[in-house]
Amino acid sequence: MILVVDLNPYVTKQYKTEKIEFSKINTVEEKITQPIGVGIKASLLFSEFDKYPIFMSFTGGYNGELIKDYLRKRAIRSETIDMRDDTSELMMLESKDKKVYFMTQNARLSRDELDKFYYEFSKISRESEYVCLLGSKYNMESERFAENIIRIADKENAKLAVCVDNQSPKSVMDSKPYLAILKKSQLEEIANQNLELEMQITKIAKSYIDKGVGVIGVFDSNRFLLIDDKNGYRVPLKLTEKMVIDRSMVTAGYIIASTRDFDMPTTIKFALACGMSKVYSREHFDSAEIKKIMNEIEVERFNL
Repeated sequence: MILVVDLNPYVTKQYKTEKIEFSKINTVEEKITQPIGVGIKASLLFSEFDKYPIFMSFTGGYNGELIKDYLRKRAIRSETIDMRDDTSELMMLESKDKKVYFMTQNARLSRDELDKFYYEFSKISRESEYVCLLGSKYNMESERFAENIIRIADKENAKLAVCVDNQSPKSVMDSKPYLAILKKSQLEEIANQNLELEMQITKIAKSYIDKGVGVIGVFDSNRFLLIDDKNGYRVPLKLTEKMVIDRSMVTAGYIIASTRDFDMPTTIKFALACGMSKVYSREHFDSAEIKKIMNEIEVERFNL
């Protein structure tokens, strides 16, 4: 079983109008409301490949109910902790030539809400083979949330994969997750130096592998590097404005591949293809499209 922890799901409300006029009442022609978030998207990906995930997060107010109803209609089990603040929402006002965005402030979490989350997470992770930790923080800057989640998962023998986002990269890596996906800039923050050469990147990553991190994936501007306890793997990337890799979906894709006993090159291809897939716009991941993308990815192995 796979447990997906989404630190910040939210609801989008998209309004369309002929023309945006400031300081005037704008009449909208269409309204689209949809729950969104990296954990929701990952749960849909897991469901597509018959992994039956459990979605876990904090939800509050009407927007929180929308998220729970959205998952229920898609047969995705959710275990959410009720919070006093409303779940965040992103409002978009769109015309033919202009877009305006408004985002409500992230929810604030109380000590009781956090403690309840840790308690429920401990119980559910006990049943789970993998935990996928995704998303940005709520307003809890003093709370070492990601580190606590990793520690609890390890205690319950669940393999935790984390896409390092707004968490402190060093403290997350020091917590020794099963898999960490991060950007080169985050690795530079950990090392407190610029990492221009591939050997510099792999050296820092390998030092954390030696300390107990299972696998580390690092995105650079033109390549993806993956380091495990035996080898390094390099994937040249040719990214454009239209081709952006979703690191959260790479994290989820790696977990799916791990359950299928793929070799490492195939695992990397599958994970990256999940991050590149564009079919999600229709709330559906097409395995044929993912396979097509995999065939276009070249993985080079190198010694550490």
